[in-house]
Amino acid sequence: MLTRKDYLMRYIELLGDYLRRRAYGKQDDELDEEVAAALQMRLEELEDLSEEWLKSRLSTGDEVDPWRALMASELALSVGELRMSEERPLAAAFLFERAATCLDWAMGGDLGPAAARLAKHLGALSAALRTADVDAASRASVMRRAEEAGRFSVVEDLLFDLASDGWEDTLTWGEPYYERLGALEPDALHDGGVDPADLADDLADLREQHAAAGPPRGRGLAPEA
Repeated sequence: MLTRKDYLMRYIELLGDYLRRRAYGKQDDELDEEVAAALQMRLEELEDLSEEWLKSRLSTGDEVDPWRALMASELALSVGELRMSEERPLAAAFLFERAATCLDWAMGGDLGPAAARLAKHLGALSAALRTADVDAASRASVMRRAEEAGRFSVVEDLLFDLASDGWEDTLTWGEPYYERLGALEPDALHDGGVDPADLADDLADLREQHAAAGPPRGRGLAPEA
């Protein structure tokens, strides 16, 4: 008999085929229904529900189901990329932000075997966030989760983007981050995509970029009036 995890892993694998078909503009009603059954919501609701309601729909009892949250994050990213190809950048940015939120929920729980999907998804989501007009909170959230997953090159990409946009927490977050990296073994750093020999230079570059950026600007970083 299939366990609940077996059941969800089956649909997580199906999701890969679903996303590839969507990316090429193809639709499969039967697969739509299967993915919707795994998420326990209509696919349109991922785009339409408020964050509060989405969280409740992805929860069992009072806790978010990390498996379904990861699926929702992957799906939101894919649909966001589709919206971008349709030249609907605002809709794409909304979905990329939603993908970041769902990923944050997912990584707050035990993903078990599904955790193997994180590296690829973190890289793809980071790349999408860097091409869209998304808020600082979404980029910072993915950056922090990427560090947890050991994807240090992803962290650096997002951190330097935030620095160039004048993120006020650039150094209060970035300096301790490089201290944490300095305490890791070289193999762990190489596995995460950074060179241990470059850490001091990277931190110096971050400080320089932050100083040159000036006041916050763009992508949700403008100060309130």
